[in-house]
Amino acid sequence: MGQYPNPGMVLQIQSDERDLIMGLEIVEVPIPERAVMKKALTLQAMLGDKVLNEEAVRIAALIQNRVDASGSVQIRTAPQRNAPMDLTLLVAERLRAQPLSCALCGGLMLLQPFNKLLQPSPDRTDSKSGSYGPENFHLAHLACNLAKNDASVAEFEEWLSVATLHPSDTELERETD
Repeated sequence: MGQYPNPGMVLQIQSDERDLIMGLEIVEVPIPERAVMKKALTLQAMLGDKVLNEEAVRIAALIQNRVDASGSVQIRTAPQRNAPMDLTLLVAERLRAQPLSCALCGGLMLLQPFNKLLQPSPDRTDSKSGSYGPENFHLAHLACNLAKNDASVAEFEEWLSVATLHPSDTELERETD
């Protein structure tokens, strides 16, 4: 049944073959359990968590839209991008991180926050690469992702340190100079 030309497909069997199969002895084969670090995320588990599912689908759709638009002529030519086949599960796995924190600023991220600037957003580690594969993809606040744009992480961190300075901090710096 599992042989060529029907591997894994339904194959009608004859009545005498059915009798032979039904007459086979069933033997239980124990499978030893292995310790795992974290329970693997399955599609069923993701679908069971409404908020995780909604956010994973939203972010995967953002990435897929970018991938679909890649190479198309708009006002400019969209860059070439690609994404793995199991994109939604990859996104959901990243959304399950505890604590869920922005890869750019390190701040806490919540699923479906009221403030859209704080929602998780897909970001490529290397903006020059078009890949959204696991080696080049992380989650960041939408505001941080927009601020980073195509800057390097070092340039973003420099911007972040200036953007988060309190006005009184700059006065202290002037007094000490």
